[in-house]
Amino acid sequence: MKYTRFFPLILFSSLVLAQGGPPPPGPLGPPPVPAGNPITTAKANLGKTLFWEEQLSSTRTVACGTCHQPASGGSDARSGSINSLNPGPDGVFQTPDDIIGSPGVPLHEASGTYTWSDAFGIYEQVTGRKSPSAVNSAYAPRLFWDGRATGTFRDPLTNAVVINNGAALESQVLGPPVSSAEMAHQSRNWQQVADQIASATPLVLAESIPNDLANWLADRGYPALFEEAFGSTEVTPTRIAMAIATYERTLVSDQTPLDADASGVPNALTQQERRGRNVFVQNDCAQCHAGPLLTDNNFHYIGVRPVNDDLGRFNETGNNQDRGAFKTPGLRNVAQRSHFFHNGRFQTLQEVIDFYDRGGDFNAPNKDPRIRPRNMTANQKADLLAFLTRPLTDLRVANEQAPFDRPTLFSESNRVPQISGSGKAARAGLVPCRLPLNRRCWVTLNSRLPWMRLWAGLRLF
Repeated sequence: MKYTRFFPLILFSSLVLAQGGPPPPGPLGPPPVPAGNPITTAKANLGKTLFWEEQLSSTRTVACGTCHQPASGGSDARSGSINSLNPGPDGVFQTPDDIIGSPGVPLHEASGTYTWSDAFGIYEQVTGRKSPSAVNSAYAPRLFWDGRATGTFRDPLTNAVVINNGAALESQVLGPPVSSAEMAHQSRNWQQVADQIASATPLVLAESIPNDLANWLADRGYPALFEEAFGSTEVTPTRIAMAIATYERTLVSDQTPLDADASGVPNALTQQERRGRNVFVQNDCAQCHAGPLLTDNNFHYIGVRPVNDDLGRFNETGNNQDRGAFKTPGLRNVAQRSHFFHNGRFQTLQEVIDFYDRGGDFNAPNKDPRIRPRNMTANQKADLLAFLTRPLTDLRVANEQAPFDRPTLFSESNRVPQISGSGKAARAGLVPCRLPLNRRCWVTLNSRLPWMRLWAGLRLF
């Protein structure tokens, strides 16, 4: 497995852009594939099934795809909802360090019994970072905002090396299904994940399964699907990870107007979009958002929040230069996302442009020197926004067309329990209400509602 054919593009891009020239032309190209996990149609189909399988979670309510939907640029469509708020490092809601994350599962035990969370009570916990995009994730040598998913993929049961390098996707898969905030009961292990999948009916909770995937499933169980993909019926943690990673390597967004322009298609970009690309280059944006991927896949502290809020890459390297540093996200399909940066601090691309124009909001010795006041004009900002939207959008992603098509999740369906009628007051005048409550309301009231702790005895399933 080699990355070398991609690195020259990134390096050449940085050199050219430093001189003020346009980004180098050229197609995105296929992603690298580790020799230990070659792509096959059966394995990709199995991975797609598992990626959209809500039964992968302990509660059978959260799939990988729940937080990584193509129409939202490969990120979480729920970002910004009242129940996507994490109180941040100070543990207090409605303060400046709050984080827009992804709702996962309530804190609970293997039996399904709720456990009280000091931050979220009995409601869904919310991740401490914004969901990055799964689209084009196959190109990154390290994954997660802090790069903790490396190219060395190890069996989660034995810790034996399965793939020596190039397997960041496989490594990344191992995290969420055993995270007690995202998909798991407390102390869940990968053997329990595999056992649950082995006995599940594939996508039984989903609707509107794409026809080609439904035809491949053909009402078979998971052991039969694993047999076609891997040659035997064993459902193992490594095979689950390898299948999901294979599917993610098919999520290549390479049909944008920017790609058409790079291929010489006349008038692929408007004049305003071309001006916006020049603004992008002249203000050093293209030095970190470099090459055809529009990312250097590196880590930078840029002043979104004070470094001690979240040490980011430093937690992996111990290098002071990495304090508060996070991975540069790719910008393809960025207009489909909502809430930006690792903490989801800004809601719109216009807010992101304004942030960079003022040179960030916080300083530290390791702040990237390219983050400095730019004093762009209103017209320059408008041109830059134009460049970041239509030219970087692959309509197959935005419209969830193959290979970005998907099932409808149970959590999105009309089969989710609905409220009918109104509750009747019981003793102490308390009226039953729907879950989850408006979390902001709950936060202000929880100190006066000690009775809610009694709900911790409820069962999830």
